[in-house]
Formats: sequence, structure tokens, C-alpha cells
Amino acid sequence: MRTTITIDDAQLKELMAGEPDASVPEAIRRAIEEKVRRRKVADFMGLAGKYPHLHTEAERANKLSVADAKRTHR
Repeated sequence: MRTTITIDDAQLKELMAGEPDASVPEAIRRAIEEKVRRRKVADFMGLAGKYPHLHTEAERANKLSVADAKRTHR
């Protein structure tokens, strides 16, 4: 999508300092992608403790794989 936006010169300069090999549009795309990624991580981390059975299942699977590894390496 093509759009026109007004960006503070100081903020754009700071963004470009962290993206020296990128064009302005590419640096802005990367910044948007990073913002979306961080939001998704925060949303995921917000689920911590809401599904305790998943933790139990993960522990059980880990114990089974450890026991299997010990059995095969005797």
C-alpha cells in the first residue's frame, strides 16, 4: 500500500543510524515489522500461566525423551 506520512526528522535520522544499509522505505518497513513482532511476543507472553496443562504436557514429553535417550545410550 502506498501512503504519505509525516515523520519527525530526528526520529528518522535515529532510525536510519540503526539501518545504515537500508533505504528509507526499507528502514520503515523493518521498523514496522519489528513493532508487530514485539507486540506478538508480548501477547504470547501474556498467555503465561493461563494454560497450565500445556506446561505439564511439555514436562511429561521432556521426561519421556530423556528416559528414551538414557535407554538408548546404555
